Amino acid sequence: MKTKDIIEKIHTANRFRGENCSIVKGNETAEDLLKLLTTREGISFATQTKFPTMDILRNDEVKRIAEKYGILIDRGCKLKNVPFLFLIGKGHSHITYDDNQIAYRIVLMHGHKATITAKNGALVMLHDIDCNPKIETENIGKVIKL
Repeated sequence: MKTKDIIEKIHTANRFRGENCSIVKGNETAEDLLKLLTTREGISFATQTKFPTMDILRNDEVKRIAEKYGILIDRGCKLKNVPFLFLIGKGHSHITYDDNQIAYRIVLMHGHKATITAKNGALVMLHDIDCNPKIETENIGKVIKL
């Protein structure tokens, strides 16, 4: 599927659902839409609608662009103290947070398996869209499910 077709599919799906998505104008590029997915409004939209779907996200160009914004599609990772992550689809990730100087945000979607460890006072805000991650906390680390 070409990127142009993917963008049209997203816009069509929004119109079909009757979503009041005033932040999507209809002339966005794939990169614009992926950047939008990392915003509070984009995360809220994804949480409520479980959209975009995996058939849209599995496009190679979409995957390449997505990684620039902390969106990993169909791949696991082992990372530490990454401020924002959006993990989607196949894969199992181990994410550790141990810095209490900022609040972290992680979004899990479309079955991504994850182990999230918060320790040493780290604060992690988790948007879990039906993935049920394993959560570990130590030394007053906290994971808040939103």
